[in-house]
Amino acid sequence: SRVQSKEQCDDLINQVNLKSVKVADLNVSLQERVLVITALKEQLKGKAVLSKVVSLNPIDPAILQVDTVPLVPKLRKNRTAHIDYLKHPLEEAATLGNL
Repeated sequence: SRVQSKEQCDDLINQVNLKSVKVADLNVSLQERVLVITALKEQLKGKAVLSKVVSLNPIDPAILQVDTVPLVPKLRKNRTAHIDYLKHPLEEAATLGNL
């Protein structure tokens, strides 16, 4: 009985020691993070921080739309007509992209 209680006490002491080591490790990790955060705050001092993204060149979405004329049904299976049909909107898009 006395030996069991001694062993239980030793086990509890070991558990407490392990927990205190873990707590010490967490405190060191926390201190390192605080130092990093402090350094980053120092770097940001004097710099303007934007809270939202500002578009430098606002573009009207209507300008980017490409008008396509539906292909006549009898030309749908014609390969050259189909390629020409695809080239036309691509050329328009390239022209708009250059603006």
